[in-house]
Amino acid sequence: MYLRLPLRNHFMKRIFVYAAVIVSVMFTSCEEHKAIPVSEVPPAAVSAFNAKYPLAANVKWITEDKKGKKIYEAQFQLENQNFEAEFDEAGGFILEH
Repeated sequence: MYLRLPLRNHFMKRIFVYAAVIVSVMFTSCEEHKAIPVSEVPPAAVSAFNAKYPLAANVKWITEDKKGKKIYEAQFQLENQNFEAEFDEAGGFILEH
């Protein structure tokens, strides 16, 4: 019985510390997303998107800052599926998800 109490307290402290770390990471990794019209997207990014996804429909653009760089994300539909693709200001493709 005496051994269980200190172990329980130690276990609870570890859970509290892990929870605090997870919450702090969530708050610091939150990125600010801002919907923008296509007229505010750099022409190089729009051109790269249109070349890569010529059949895309319902395209919406979002801008966000990642590690100090401005990223342009296109949210769109292709063959009745939703996609997102990220481009940098120079039109460089970053990723698709």
